[in-house]
Amino acid sequence: MDEPIYVVEDVVKVYPMGESGVVALRGVSLEVYRGEFLVVMGPSGSGKTTLLNLLSGLDMPSSGRILLEGRSLSAMREDELEELRLRRIGVVFQFLNLVHRLTARENIELPMSVLGIPERERRERVETLADRLGIRDKLDKLVEELSGGEQQRVAIAAALANDPDIILADEPTAELDGENIRRVVSLLREEVSRGKTVVVNTHDPRVAREADRVVLLEDGRVVGTYRPAEVTSMADMEKSVSDYIRRRLEEIRMEMERLVEEFRAGSLSAEEFIRRYNRLRILEEAFNEEFRVRG
Repeated sequence: MDEPIYVVEDVVKVYPMGESGVVALRGVSLEVYRGEFLVVMGPSGSGKTTLLNLLSGLDMPSSGRILLEGRSLSAMREDELEELRLRRIGVVFQFLNLVHRLTARENIELPMSVLGIPERERRERVETLADRLGIRDKLDKLVEELSGGEQQRVAIAAALANDPDIILADEPTAELDGENIRRVVSLLREEVSRGKTVVVNTHDPRVAREADRVVLLEDGRVVGTYRPAEVTSMADMEKSVSDYIRRRLEEIRMEMERLVEEFRAGSLSAEEFIRRYNRLRILEEAFNEEFRVRG
């Protein structure tokens, strides 16, 4: 794992807004190695999604550059970038990017259809992925009929459909319970064992614990990097990780309080309140457990 597939060099990203714009990334530099499971963690607004969009070529830096196998993404034509995402980069978007009027099966088949893969091969690939993600019985349902967690697993299957070399996933377990988080992480680790490169944005310490390396982002800057397998011997980094966990727990508690206020104000249905509150409660417990493990 000594060969970088991505090199990010002093990348700044500013989004036009108002007089001065919004700075999402402030001079980020890092390398992503071939065959690595890299996790990016950071509070909301830290620049995680922006970084993933830049790695996929969906967006371009305001300054600095991103090299993929030595070639600048900014130097590629739009049709080259589209071909790259179709054949070599599988992206799991935070907002899933599924076609809700198609079935789960049709959504997973769609990228393969664009490549002209024969129907029989498409069907076999869909069923293999569905089995690995526990959604075999959901394949013929419309996406709009599926739960948030089921939609998330369909999106992961669609991103993996063309067997990409690189998998970029933005919060791919946000809507999943513990069992399905383990299922998705196991699948991603299997992909890494096959030589694939995986980059995941997450708030979840259960995902980060399984990574080869974790990058901590805050306010658009890299504030730390560590390897979960080695972190107990790294006192300074341990403090950075613990500080991050403490901040994230405070964020979760504030989010829970906001949900309660929205529910009391009548702007959330009981069903939506329970779903979102329980997800935050489970995440809170995961971070508390991480504190106990480190303590």
